[in-house]
Amino acid sequence: MTARIIWEHVKGDIIQSPRGCIVFDDSVLDENYSHKIELVKLQYSGNAHGLINGIGMVNCLYVNPDSGQYWIVDYRIYDPDKDGKTKLDHVREMLIARNRLDPHAKCSHSSGGKQQSSFPRRRESSVFGYSWMHRKSGFPPSRE
Repeated sequence: MTARIIWEHVKGDIIQSPRGCIVFDDSVLDENYSHKIELVKLQYSGNAHGLINGIGMVNCLYVNPDSGQYWIVDYRIYDPDKDGKTKLDHVREMLIARNRLDPHAKCSHSSGGKQQSSFPRRRESSVFGYSWMHRKSGFPPSRE
């Protein structure tokens, strides 16, 4: 399923909020027993607390903290050997592709493990002209 198909299926269902948030999260799909898939490479997994063979992904979700609902709106396969893109390059592409969403803030989720996320590392920062908040846990964002 492509990112475009996902967006086509969810865009009419998203209930936006003035306090809405776009969340970017990098994850690794564990493929330790797959030896013939091109996308599988050795990389750090926060869940495994070490290196595993897996497929890297950068995911994008829209969170409505008022209703407690969230929607997967986009994703990218992280394969820098093939496309030369960083995780931040993928975030930039997803921000452009999902420009119809008007979130209050962008968030990146980091497990805080040994190898930190490639997303902006300061607690609050400004990247691509947006304010960013970073949460180590507590998904979805709490109601304030």
